[in-house]
Amino acid sequence: MQFSTFFATTLTLFTAGSFACVKITASVSSGLSTTVEVTINDNGVQTCKGLVKGCAGVIPCNTSQRWYWAYADTCHNSLNMGPTIQYQTDHGKWEWKGMSGNCDSWNCCGGNIPCVCRNCWYTRQEFC
Repeated sequence: MQFSTFFATTLTLFTAGSFACVKITASVSSGLSTTVEVTINDNGVQTCKGLVKGCAGVIPCNTSQRWYWAYADTCHNSLNMGPTIQYQTDHGKWEWKGMSGNCDSWNCCGGNIPCVCRNCWYTRQEFC
């Protein structure tokens, strides 16, 4: 009887702590160059935030008691899909391909030179 109570309590605590609400916001500016800015909040705490110059790179994360890691990639997705985000904590590793969002486009070269620049904003929530 004591073992089953201990097991049930342990399983409940493990399950509740394993999947916290993860909220991701990202902005991508593309045209003559590409920059990606990503913020990740895990269970109400900002765990990762950073800017990548280029279409992919590592996003800086807090180095506290837990180990976090994030990577953003817009090289392989269209801007309509949003970036692929990889996120790892001490509870596991996840990859999300694409996010919902909006983009603004304009001719950033001016005149008759066809050059399209875009600013896009994306959001995604998981385990909420």
